[in-house]
Amino acid sequence: MAFEIALDDGLELTVSAVYDGQEIANVFWFRAAELPGGTDFPLATGSIETLSTFITAWRDNVLPLLSNGYRVNQYVLRRLVFPFPGGTPKFNFSATEATVGDGVLDVGDAGNASLPSYATVNVWYQASPGGRSGRGRKAYGPITEDQTNNSGGFGNYLTDGNLTAWQEAIGWTDEDLTTGVTSDNYAMRPVVASLKSYVAGSGLNNVLRVISGSTVRQALGSQVSRKRKNSGA
Repeated sequence: MAFEIALDDGLELTVSAVYDGQEIANVFWFRAAELPGGTDFPLATGSIETLSTFITAWRDNVLPLLSNGYRVNQYVLRRLVFPFPGGTPKFNFSATEATVGDGVLDVGDAGNASLPSYATVNVWYQASPGGRSGRGRKAYGPITEDQTNNSGGFGNYLTDGNLTAWQEAIGWTDEDLTTGVTSDNYAMRPVVASLKSYVAGSGLNNVLRVISGSTVRQALGSQVSRKRKNSGA
C-alpha cells in the first residue's frame, strides 16, 4: 500500500479566478527558509499565515492592475508530498490544505476596457541552480487597453509607465514572503518548482529552486489558455 509523506517546507499557492467565462489559475511555489534556533516550520499556523500574507500581497499589488472583469473565487494552499516507499514528489491535497473562499472573493480594480483574455503580461523568473529547470514564466491578465501603446484598442506592448507599474506590482513575487508566528519570524522563499528534476536522496535543492530575480517583458504575450498553464515558475 502506498503512502504519502508531507513535507513541512514546500507549499503551493494558487489564485483561482474567472474572466469572461474562462478559468484562470496563477500558481506560486515556496519553500521555508531556516527558522531561528533551528526550529521546524510551524505547519498548522505557518501554512495558514503564509496563505494570509500572500493574499494581502496579491490584493495590494496585482489586483489594481487587473481588469474589473477578473474575479477571484478561491485561494488554495497545498503541500509538497513524497510517495512512499519511492516515487516523484508532487503537490497534493492534504489534511492541512487551506482553501479560502467560495464564490467571488476579489475583483480586479482596473476599470478601462479590457484586452482579450489571451493577451497577458509575461514575467520571466530566474532561479538557482540555473539551467532549463531553473527558469520559469508567469502570465498575468486580463489587463486593460489603457496600459498599452494603443489606449483605445488592442496594443501589443506596455507603455513605459505601465511597464514600471508592473515591475513594482510583481516585485514581491521574487522576494521572501515573511510571516510571523508568535514571536518567531520566518520566511517562505519563492521557488521554481521542477518536480521532474528530483533524484532519490538528492534533497529539495533541484526540486524547489530559489528564485533570484524576475524580468517583466514589455511586449505582451499571447495565451490560448491560462488554465493552470500560465504559471511555470
